[in-house]
Amino acid sequence: MLMLAGRTLRDRRSVFVGSFVALVLGSAMLMAAISVITSAASADVTGQDRETLDGVSSMIGFLAALAAFLSIFIVASTFAFAVAARARELALLRMIGATPKQMRRLVRAEALLVGVVGSALGCLLGLLVGAALAQLLVLVGVAPDGFALSLSGPTWYVALPVSAVTGLLVTWFGAGAAARRASRASPSDALREADVDERVMTGRRWIMGLVFLAIGIGGVAILPALAGDVQIPIAVFLAEPFVIAAVLLAPLFLGGLSSWIARDRSATGMLAAATLRTGVRRTTSTSAPIVLAVGVCGSLLGVSVVMSAASEASLRERYTSDVVVTGNTDGAADAIRAEPGVEGVTTIGHARVRTVEAGGLWDQPVNATVVDPGTVSAGIRLDEVSGSLDRLRGPSVLMGENLAWSLGWEQGGEYSIRLPDGSSHRVEVVGLYRDDALVQSMLVPDDLVRAGEGTTAVHVSVESEPSPVRDAVAATLPGSSVELTGDWLAPLIEEQNAGMRSGVWLLSGFALVYALLAIANTTAMAFRSRRHEFDSLRLVGTTDEQLRGLVRREAGSIGLAGALVGSVIAFGTTVAVWFALRTSVAETPFALPVVEVVVLAACCVGMVVAVSVATVRRL
Repeated sequence: MLMLAGRTLRDRRSVFVGSFVALVLGSAMLMAAISVITSAASADVTGQDRETLDGVSSMIGFLAALAAFLSIFIVASTFAFAVAARARELALLRMIGATPKQMRRLVRAEALLVGVVGSALGCLLGLLVGAALAQLLVLVGVAPDGFALSLSGPTWYVALPVSAVTGLLVTWFGAGAAARRASRASPSDALREADVDERVMTGRRWIMGLVFLAIGIGGVAILPALAGDVQIPIAVFLAEPFVIAAVLLAPLFLGGLSSWIARDRSATGMLAAATLRTGVRRTTSTSAPIVLAVGVCGSLLGVSVVMSAASEASLRERYTSDVVVTGNTDGAADAIRAEPGVEGVTTIGHARVRTVEAGGLWDQPVNATVVDPGTVSAGIRLDEVSGSLDRLRGPSVLMGENLAWSLGWEQGGEYSIRLPDGSSHRVEVVGLYRDDALVQSMLVPDDLVRAGEGTTAVHVSVESEPSPVRDAVAATLPGSSVELTGDWLAPLIEEQNAGMRSGVWLLSGFALVYALLAIANTTAMAFRSRRHEFDSLRLVGTTDEQLRGLVRREAGSIGLAGALVGSVIAFGTTVAVWFALRTSVAETPFALPVVEVVVLAACCVGMVVAVSVATVRRL
């Protein structure tokens, strides 16, 4: 069977090129992501650089998961299309006596050969992509200077086998549905000339489509109730089950939708509409990567927009002061208290501490807020406090509920922390307060931890208008920087959101490039398989210009229909994430990634039209 599969691949390589390219790109993305993770883990760095690389590993882990999902999705779609394009060939094999089991084995053997070669080439390409990715992370400031892809042991005995095996499994399971379809080929299909899909929605497709739709709806339903460490990863991947469900159920509506878009009173419009309506399988396969690109990338960008807005709202809600003094703060608090119109003054700093998880298995860096417990209310809002703020003295901490949940810490318990000077202490959690998923925090008393250099600020709350107090304090403390709290927060908000944007643009950028290449592959396969149809149109008098007009109309309609479905998914998941974040940050403003989705849709439609016209020109 392997020999027959090899001959099929050699003679019909144009049919399998889409699956092969999709697998190579998917394996390269996965190899690049895992090799960067192993390089970050094995890098000989300490301190802040180690924490930065740990963050890089977490971000690239999302990229690895996204690469695996995209690979399975695209490979399964292109393999299904490859089997559909060979319907008559497979029916001829059934006519001369091939059994359904042999048909399944043939398709599986073809998948195995494509998987072996594609995974090997993808892993080699992934080393180059990984090196470029590492340099990109340094260039945008996400990774520390000097970080580069390492070709040491972990890259070879972790990244390489994981990527290669994953590539083989992706091809094997991605070809599963195609193999089952091939086994159901009827010998009578060899006598058919019309390319009309009579039964696309099988029982299995119905079940799987509804299952993934239920998973997506379930994710939306439970998202508001989840803790922050769980909520954010689910929000990032919330669109994926809806994309799978949309593609599986697409034969129910996508043919009609694209046909409606293409229809007008001209002969070209009527012919394009009829072709799209009757060739449902081809239409669905061509639009699948478009739904993927707009849905997944649009959702990622939408989640980033909403999370950035929620993060800003959370920080502005957290600080209750009106004026902030930074720079030379020695003795500033006492001098400010003497100013007229001042209601309260407190000194707030920050320190990087390491906390040990309740089970003692690992430690996690945390930005601790160093406060004076007696005056902290003048600068920070603490809501729903359980426990006693008066007990925040000496070896003790006051924890945000989300952070305490992620660490496994409980009120009244004693746990270990490591301070910036290297000393370790057992501290008691004297109370909990409400924080949110995006700005998790811990308060430590200033008699336990010394604030980091340059992080101390004096926060001032005023009785009425803050501007006169700001001017008076600036005159009293000429060597200090005096700002309204909103102005002081602006660069902090930008710094916090910059890392999130970098990660999201990295994820969505890789996904978009992969999806656009998949769109080009699938479109070329779809229109190349219609050579006989186009030759027939030329025989009855259709000019090349009319044929290209027909192709542009079909391709544009498919692109617009897929982009519309993807846009619904992107906007829907963005609204779901916005609603979920409002449960912890009530002032989160509503935002939709309208511009981003329009740009994504334009890229996808442009790619479909350009590739389809270029393909027909060569026929």
